[in-house]
Order: sequence, then C-alpha cells, then structure tokens
Amino acid sequence: MSIIEPVLKCISNMDIETLSMFLDDKETYQKASKELFLRKLEDVFNMFKSYGDTELEPYAGTCGFSKCLNKGCNGYSFFGNVSNDYMSLIIEEKDGILTDIQNCLNIISENWSSSKQIDVIIYVEEQFNFVPSIEYLIFVQNCETALYDLKAQFNNKLTRENCFYWLSKNEQLRLTTSTCNYYGGMIKKFHDTFDEIKYITSFTLEEKNASIALSSYNSIKINDENQLMAWIVEMQEFGQELELFHYNNNFADTEKIKDGFLPLKNNDEVSLLVSEYKNIGQFLSVFSRVYCNYKV
Repeated sequence: MSIIEPVLKCISNMDIETLSMFLDDKETYQKASKELFLRKLEDVFNMFKSYGDTELEPYAGTCGFSKCLNKGCNGYSFFGNVSNDYMSLIIEEKDGILTDIQNCLNIISENWSSSKQIDVIIYVEEQFNFVPSIEYLIFVQNCETALYDLKAQFNNKLTRENCFYWLSKNEQLRLTTSTCNYYGGMIKKFHDTFDEIKYITSFTLEEKNASIALSSYNSIKINDENQLMAWIVEMQEFGQELELFHYNNNFADTEKIKDGFLPLKNNDEVSLLVSEYKNIGQFLSVFSRVYCNYKV
C-alpha cells in the first residue's frame, strides 16, 4: 500500500499524532522543521474544528499555478465536512517514503470550490536554513521603528489626519520592503498595519458620498415603493462597495469600539477614530435593511 493512503487518512481525521509517525525527524516539510510544520498544520486543524468540522474530505488534483515550482504536481484539496472551507497540500513520496508535504495555492480538481482556502503558512524566517542578511535586519529595525512611532506620537489612537501623516512618512519603507511579502514578524506586522490604514483612509471621499446618499434617502417617501426601488437601484453598486469595506475591517463590529476608537482588524494594538466614518456606517445600516427587503 502506498504511504499516501494512510497519510491522507491522518489528514482527513485531523490526527497530528499519527501523522507525525510518517514524518522523519531529520527532514524538512515546506522548508520547515518537522516540529514547526506539524504545529502550523495543527493550527489549521484547530481552525477547521472551530468551524464545526469533524473531518476533511480529500479530492485529488494538480497544482495549476503558472508561477509555482510545483506546477503540474499532484496534490489534494481537503474540504471541511461542515464549513466546506478547504486547504490544499502537495504530498510527495519516493520509494514508499514520505519526502515532503507543503501548502499549495491552487490545486485544480473536479471538486474545486469557491469556498475559503485556509493555508499552512511558513514564513521565510521560519524556514529551517534561514540566515538573516544585513538588509533583512535593517528592514526589521525600520519596521519596528515605524510601528513604535504610532505609539510614541499618537498613543496608537489615530485620527484620519494622523493616518495620512504616518502613511506619507512610511510610504517609502512599504515600497522598499515590498519584496518581503513572505516574511512574518515585524515586517508582516508593519505591512498589515500600513495596508489596512491605507485601505480605510482611501474611503475618505466615500464618507462624503455616504452623507449625500443618506440625504437622498431622507428626501424620498419611503412608503412609495417606486421611489424606494429607484433609490436602491441608484445606490446598489455604492452600497455593495461599502459592504465590502465593512467586511475588510472591524467597522461592522461595534462592540470593539472603546472611547470612540476602533482597533484595526490586522493589528488590534492600533485604533482609528470611528466617528470620522460615521456616515458610511449610518448609510450601510439603512442600505442593508432596505436592500434585503427589496433586493433587485
């Protein structure tokens, strides 16, 4: 029997202990030590379990990512039996010995789904043979300094004006570290913070447009179905764009607001003044309710 079959069974059952028996202590998996790889995989299993999944169903496929070194290699997508979310893995064997397991970004199979993919992420610094370069150490120090400035200057509580100032000051750092997108630690924390602040503040103009849209709604006779439908059609694209905005940050989670500030989704140490986006929130509360009742 191929070693692939019992390995698939272990992964399907989310059984880390038994899977560990098939992995060599001296080998690397996804360029990480066995111990670290299994810990990362167990984190993914726990995520599936938190969604109610009790097993993962495997479907065979091949890597279809044109820029991947594994393009054309055989792999499997594992779908949660409740969530229908999935992870994709390339599983390699040679002469009956398991030689590697690694995350795949694009397994193409007959049972491909548009459900959410959960990845086993090994950052560059976590790879077994990683040796930090001088450039890397400078990047880490600069990213740490940029994040420290948020606390030193603004106590990690930012108005929109503070955001624009900090983004402008650190735009070049974000650009020069753009080649480090597969790094974790302080570099990832800086990237996540910078990108989320930039995304949120890009909706500054939409705050004004949301105010106009609310005035438009308040001017119509809401009992007049024709007027209401006309407003929904006019606002449909704008409303869906703002709903996506809410999904990509914490603005929909009002319970997290403290002293008028809402923490970032990707760095809860940093908060933004939520009142500067109040028109977007008020518009969405109206649009979502009306759109659900009169969906076009």
